[in-house]
Amino acid sequence: MKEVSTDTAALLLDAVSHRGGDAAALWAGLPLDLPSLTTPGRRIDWEVWVEMMARVAERYPGEVERLFVSGAGARTRHPFVRIANTFLSVPDIYALFARWGLRRNLMVLTATFTSRSAIAARFTVDIPPTRVGSLPTLQFIAGVLRHLPGLQGLPDAEVTIAPGPTPHHATYLLELPRDGGRLARARRVLRTVTGAAAALDELEQQATEIAAKNQALTQQLAETAQAAAEARVREAWMALALEAGQVGTWRFQLDTRTVSVSQTMGRLFGLPSDTEHPVERFSARILAEDRPRISTAIERAIADGEPFATEYRIVRPSGELAWLAVNGRLVRETPGNVAQVLGTAVDVTAQRLLDTRLRSADRLIAAGTLAAGVAHEINNPLTYVLGNIDLLRMRQRDLTPDVSLALTQIRDGIERIRDVVADLRAFARPDERLVGRVELRAVCEAALRITASLVRHRATIATDFAADTPTVLANESRLGQVVINLIVNASHAMPARPTAANLIVVRTSRLPDGAAAIEVEDNGSGIPPEVLPRLFDPFFTTKAPGEGTGLGLSVCHSIVAALDGRIEVTTVVDGGTTFRVVLPAAPPVEPAAAPPPPAAAPTPRRRQVLVIDDEPVVRRVVTAMLTAAGCDVVQADGGRGGLALATGERTFDAIVCDLMMPDVDGVAIHAAVARSHPERLDRMLFVTGGAVTPHTAAFLARADLQVLAKPFGVAELIAAIDRVTRPG
Repeated sequence: MKEVSTDTAALLLDAVSHRGGDAAALWAGLPLDLPSLTTPGRRIDWEVWVEMMARVAERYPGEVERLFVSGAGARTRHPFVRIANTFLSVPDIYALFARWGLRRNLMVLTATFTSRSAIAARFTVDIPPTRVGSLPTLQFIAGVLRHLPGLQGLPDAEVTIAPGPTPHHATYLLELPRDGGRLARARRVLRTVTGAAAALDELEQQATEIAAKNQALTQQLAETAQAAAEARVREAWMALALEAGQVGTWRFQLDTRTVSVSQTMGRLFGLPSDTEHPVERFSARILAEDRPRISTAIERAIADGEPFATEYRIVRPSGELAWLAVNGRLVRETPGNVAQVLGTAVDVTAQRLLDTRLRSADRLIAAGTLAAGVAHEINNPLTYVLGNIDLLRMRQRDLTPDVSLALTQIRDGIERIRDVVADLRAFARPDERLVGRVELRAVCEAALRITASLVRHRATIATDFAADTPTVLANESRLGQVVINLIVNASHAMPARPTAANLIVVRTSRLPDGAAAIEVEDNGSGIPPEVLPRLFDPFFTTKAPGEGTGLGLSVCHSIVAALDGRIEVTTVVDGGTTFRVVLPAAPPVEPAAAPPPPAAAPTPRRRQVLVIDDEPVVRRVVTAMLTAAGCDVVQADGGRGGLALATGERTFDAIVCDLMMPDVDGVAIHAAVARSHPERLDRMLFVTGGAVTPHTAAFLARADLQVLAKPFGVAELIAAIDRVTRPG
């Protein structure tokens, strides 16, 4: 808003020039020039005026009030001077200046003139606090007030500024010169003869009213413009929010049966957003079986008068299927007439796919839990089968060669079953906290055993495990999950041809920089270039529905990245693909201290062993194996009886305790021994077919335990007893 008249600016410049000052310096660097300052009827910004006045005050300190009388030529040219050169009294001159002069020339200021006596008056000036204040301007006005009586040839008024002037407010106490009443008498004569004074008052009143109306109209126009601008901003924000949230909007006009759509909605339906579309063209994208759903929802909303929400499927312009969540609201012209239906639509395809895949993940979790439980149940019978076979083989002199061979083959088969069950148990419910040195060859061999039944009908497997492959620090089961996924993906990439023509190679190696690598190479179909950038995206898959979740490679990437590794892919369409998992090598192991010289062998004696197990068959077989190895065994039927013996007065060289028992489990027995006889903890050997509860899994993760996994043979059991036995 330009609020200072150039008439006032010209008066200031004339005064400065009259005192010999450089008037051009007042506007140097400001968005002004001499023509703009001297052209009548124009205005300049208040802030520019304030800066000019500050420069004047700096150049003429303490003299700002006297500048007004310096420019005599500008004074006589000023329109206020011409108006004041009538038969007016001195108070009339001040009142006219307050009502017309300031409003005309300094619109931002408001002024009030109040007569207190014939020669005393008060003049107040206010600048809105929201404006930039200007103390020099208030000082300049003080000079104007002092010399206003001079317009009628009278002496200067005495002007005193009340204490406490600020850049926003000034109060001037005036002592007016005495005019002897000549001007007042002349004015009365003029009013009587011509009515000019009354006419002037009426004109001034009308001018005041017109100015007030103009000010109100200006304020109203400003408020209207501001409201319109704010509405445009809100509309832009709403459009931005809808676009950012991928929310489409639509309008269904019932009388014309046409639909208009936003840009987001138009992209979903393949329709331009700047035109009306027949409803049939709009609904053609909706699946035929879903169209009744949206029609029923709209009809019910019209009948009930309530908003509605539903979902339906559409076929995108690309041919892909998409799910939309739709909300609608009715617009009525009259209480009984619905004119339009307005609504929003959100693409919820990703959420629907996520729901489906999460259900699949839940089934996988359930299958993993079931696998862990099945492994536990299988390991118990395998334990006593394997133990009995070892006991029979210890009596080979009583067996025929055929029976001995049969026992050997049975034991080999059981060991194969044991390895598969152990791998299933490890990969079904991995314990993320177990991180240690991992041999990549062992991980690959376990993964190949688990995937053997799937892969052998699709491809031939070859292996190449370099002897110098470094060990890595990892969670073995999680790393095995990566290798299993890569092997399964490689088998799925094989084209329909004889199994002998399809080859999958699993290899390990040491890279030139010392890192360890696992490679899974296939000679299958390869990966198209357009698929490569999205290969590790969650839920992205090129497999048919039901054959993949799109999570496998994404999970593999996360596992490898958590190990500070990376996955590299090289592929040739119709030429095969190689996935390489690169992991940092584990730090070297500190050399072990030289063992102390062997002490003199003590006199051998039979070791005392306590066996705690709730399975009678397993308990008897373990007892038989220990007895055959020269131990004296005491059996405890379950956890409750074992607890009493383990914490009793009798001392045992070793305590063989099953982990999972229904009454008192191995965790509880370990805690009781720790309280009563902590020196016996090192003699405890826990046997387990697998942890099937969280608290047993956490217990097995302890580093201070001796654990023997079921099933086990005589040699494994005796080796474990040797580790925990203390000479008596």
